[in-house]
Amino acid sequence: MFGRNYPRRFQQKRYGQKQYKNPYFSHKRFLYYPYLWVSVGVAVCIVILVCFAFSLPTFKISSVSVTGLDRTSKEDFESHIIGYLSQRRSVLFKNTNRFLFSKSALKFYLDSFYNFEQFDVSLKKNTLSITLKERASQLVWKTLDELYLVDFNGVVIRQTSQSDPATLPLFVDRNNVQVKVGGLILSTDEIKKTFEFHEGLKRLQIGFTETQVDRLAGKWIGILTVNGYTILFDATGDIDAQLRRLEILKKDTLKNDQKLQYIDLRFGDHVYYK
Repeated sequence: MFGRNYPRRFQQKRYGQKQYKNPYFSHKRFLYYPYLWVSVGVAVCIVILVCFAFSLPTFKISSVSVTGLDRTSKEDFESHIIGYLSQRRSVLFKNTNRFLFSKSALKFYLDSFYNFEQFDVSLKKNTLSITLKERASQLVWKTLDELYLVDFNGVVIRQTSQSDPATLPLFVDRNNVQVKVGGLILSTDEIKKTFEFHEGLKRLQIGFTETQVDRLAGKWIGILTVNGYTILFDATGDIDAQLRRLEILKKDTLKNDQKLQYIDLRFGDHVYYK
């Protein structure tokens, strides 16, 4: 009734309809999805709990204590501290978090604004305590229309402003070279010799306004007087000898310095002026 080829045609029909499966290659399908969602849920819960715990007021730096500031404005310094603590340490947290706070990172951040002789940081509960020792400012360095305080060793302490008391001698960089806080602009001996020359000018009753430095011309140093002329001297040479030659020149030769442009004391006994 079905013919001799019916079984063969029946199997081909089943294969064409994808109803046939090889029993030797059958396998069971394992459902991993429930376990995956459980793992994701647990991870999300852990993250939420950690975020909640880190955001509690107990783990937040809420106050800052600073000791040792005498010359630096406390308001300016604390504003830099607040600025650092307000920065985000990660997407969810800020530097105010006690667990994420880094003493070395804070020190690195402040080094771009200040150069202290000593700087110690401690964190107790919610209070950040900073104890420091300032470097003594000896002069004001002007370059690129910016003012910096410098210590006796020639180290740049910090940037300052026109509003600061003008009680320190002004040094002007004629080359307008950019400087960085903590950098070295002059040697200790150069500053010492320049201050000695300043004192000599005061004894000779020669008023001056600023010290000009040209480091590209062999550390050329000149003193701009109140009468408008410049006195050039050698900061590596004998300061007393140069002052004696200046005194003799002013006493015996230059009776009137109103039209004077410069006096050059850098070449031994030969004094040049114009």
